[in-house]
Amino acid sequence: MKKILAVLLVLILAASVTPAFAGEYQDNMQKDFVRGFKNVIGGWMEVPITIQEYHQGAGRPVIRHISGALDGLFQTVVRTGSGMWDFIAAFIPDHQQGMPVDPETLF
Repeated sequence: MKKILAVLLVLILAASVTPAFAGEYQDNMQKDFVRGFKNVIGGWMEVPITIQEYHQGAGRPVIRHISGALDGLFQTVVRTGSGMWDFIAAFIPDHQQGMPVDPETLF
């Protein structure tokens, strides 16, 4: 009987503490989904943005544009992967920081 009461007390305590953390978790989860959605949808935009950044540099134009396109493709993979990870990490409590991508989103 004492074990049942102890288990019930622990369950009641856990049930009363959980809603206190649910609001923060829900906010983080929503932020994660939005960031993930933006990064998955906007990942392809890395290519023209990076080509434009390389275009403004010094050196031969053809080499700059090819380098910009390759770097843009790499950054597209990183940003899209970061977005997919955000979708997965949204369900893991206390892991809503995502992968470090700079800037956090493109739009």
